[in-house]
Amino acid sequence: MKIPAVSILIILLCTSVTLGQQQGVSVVVVTPLGQTQSFDQYQTIVATFNQPMVALAEVPQDEGTGPMIVEPAVAGKFRWMGTSTLTFIPSKRLPYGTQFTVRIPAGTKSVSGQTLQDEYTWEFQTVRPAVISTNPYGNQQFVELDHGILLRFNQKVDPAVVGKYISLEEHGAGAVAYPPFTTQIAPAGAQFGDNSILLTPAHPFKRGTSYTVRCNHGLPGVEGPLGMISDFVFSFTTYGELKFVRVYNVDGFNPAQNLELIFTNPVSPKDLIAHLTFIPPLVIEPDEYYEEYTTEQPSLRLPLKAEQEYAGILTPGLSDRFNNTITDTVRFRFRTGSYPPRVGMTTGQGVLEAYEAHR
Repeated sequence: MKIPAVSILIILLCTSVTLGQQQGVSVVVVTPLGQTQSFDQYQTIVATFNQPMVALAEVPQDEGTGPMIVEPAVAGKFRWMGTSTLTFIPSKRLPYGTQFTVRIPAGTKSVSGQTLQDEYTWEFQTVRPAVISTNPYGNQQFVELDHGILLRFNQKVDPAVVGKYISLEEHGAGAVAYPPFTTQIAPAGAQFGDNSILLTPAHPFKRGTSYTVRCNHGLPGVEGPLGMISDFVFSFTTYGELKFVRVYNVDGFNPAQNLELIFTNPVSPKDLIAHLTFIPPLVIEPDEYYEEYTTEQPSLRLPLKAEQEYAGILTPGLSDRFNNTITDTVRFRFRTGSYPPRVGMTTGQGVLEAYEAHR
């Protein structure tokens, strides 16, 4: 005997309803839950039940009340999405750095008359303060001595409060010092715009010194009591004395490659060429590329010969972008190697002959 498919569907539906009635009302899914990372995660508070809680309406309507309590209290409206999912839509953005508790009261009834036996509770936290960018950036080199420190947060903070959670460390000669500084809202037109704090050291930074900025966990925003989850730490180094370090190229390098020199601070390749001579002499052709930048590792296009020993002479007067100047004559050497073997042939057949004995 065959049972019609429609009959099977009705039996399954009835079984599902019966099981739901036997189980009672329960909450199966909620959101947001725990720590959130963005505003989008808590634009709507949602609870889904295991069975229909309201009759299906043609057009869901916003309502002023619902079986959901949000603490601290928030203005907003409720809406049923279908028959078993309740949403609460706050009328405005929830405050940052705040923990909310949501409760579904015991006794909440479903369409079938079943009830929620025990109160259902969950918590979530809105976005906590965090540093999203800095100037100087992490591990930046050659920072100016009068450089302020900009911190950009993901929300507004109070500079007077922030200063209690931030430390500035100066590392030098095996010891750590803590230079004093002041904090203020970054001036209008600052690089990072809104939500930025400017740290101004009481004295200029020292040359060739490493500094570390530490924002301690717990640093709060202005909207809520919850602070940063973890420490935020970054370091930078100021520029030092201008010195020639060495030739980057290893002896025996391909003469077709550029000659690269390393300095302690960024210099202009154009200015470098004006203070540079070679033995044997090398003619350095003008190149607009040399005028476009400063770098601590300038790269020079030179008419180098293969397997040749060269001496370089850097005369006094070369300055870096911080107006530090090399005052003594600097001498260095380097040696080129052979050109790498290379064979080029046209398409089709060809003949390659040797003019010397194989070696």
